[in-house]
Amino acid sequence: MQGAEVARRFQEVCARQLVAGSVWLIPMANLLAIRSRRHSFNLGPEENNNINPEKFHNMQRHWPGDPEGNDTARLAYALDQAVLRHCSHLVDMHCWNHFAAAEALSEEAHEPSRKLGEVTTTRFISYRNTVLPQTDKMMVSQMMLKRGGSVLVMELSGQFQMQERQVQIGLSSMVNIAKVLNMIDGQPELIEGERAVRSSENSHDVNATCSGIFMPAFNKKMNSPLNSDDYVEEGQHLGHIIREGNLETVPVISPVSGYLRQLGACHWGLCDASLPAQHPYTEEGERIAIIVNV
Repeated sequence: MQGAEVARRFQEVCARQLVAGSVWLIPMANLLAIRSRRHSFNLGPEENNNINPEKFHNMQRHWPGDPEGNDTARLAYALDQAVLRHCSHLVDMHCWNHFAAAEALSEEAHEPSRKLGEVTTTRFISYRNTVLPQTDKMMVSQMMLKRGGSVLVMELSGQFQMQERQVQIGLSSMVNIAKVLNMIDGQPELIEGERAVRSSENSHDVNATCSGIFMPAFNKKMNSPLNSDDYVEEGQHLGHIIREGNLETVPVISPVSGYLRQLGACHWGLCDASLPAQHPYTEEGERIAIIVNV
C-alpha cells in the first residue's frame, strides 16, 4: 500500500522534471483486494497467511489476465491492455511484513534490469535470474521479461501501514531509476555506506535460546528501539528474552557485524495479516533476527 503514496509523489516529480519518455503509474492495481483490506480478494479472516493457495484471486498468478476469467483475471487483463503493453520498463512495488527491511529484488544476468536495481535506495538488495514459464499464467515481472522488457521488483517494509521512511525509499528509488534511463536530468543519488547484497552465504540467523517474551534493544544513536535496517556490531545487544519458566532476563547478542535484515519473530509466514503472528512471545529455537554481512 505504501507504493500508492510513492506513485502520487513521483507523479508530481515527473510533472516538474520529466524530459524524455512517458511514465505510467498504477497506484492501486488490485482495487478489489484493497477494498477488502487483504492481499487477495475473497479471503476470510487470517487466511492471508496462505495467500489464497488455490490462486483464484492472487493477481500475481494471473498475468497477462483473461477477459473471460474471474474478476481478478479480468482486472489483470484490463491493466495489461491499457497500460503494460505500452511499457518498456516495469517497477513492481510491493510491501512485505514490517519485521523485514525494505529490499530491491533485482535481476542478475539481464543487464538492463540489473541497472534498475543498482540505483535503488534500499539498504538491501538481492539478485535472481527469473525463469520464464511456458504456462499461460505468470507473474507480471515474468510477463515483462518474456516480452523483452526490463523489470525490477521492490519490497518496502510493512504491508498494512504507511511509513514516511518507506515512502521516501520508494520515491528516491523511482527518481534514480528515471535518471539512469535519462528521463530526468541528473545523476542518481545513492545511499550512504555499503549496500547489503543479501545471499544465503552472508545471512546469519539469530535464534531464541529459550521461550519467553522478546524485547528489542534501544538504539541510542537513533534514539529509538533497534529496528530492521540498523547496523549492529558483533557482540552488540539485540534485545532480551524474559524467560517464561523463571522470568530470568536472557540477553540476545549479535554473533556478527552487519545490517539487520529482520528483527522480531514473524511467526507464521505473512504475519502482518494476523495479530497472533506478530506476538512478542517466542519459542526456543525460533528465529528472531537475521543479520547480513557487508
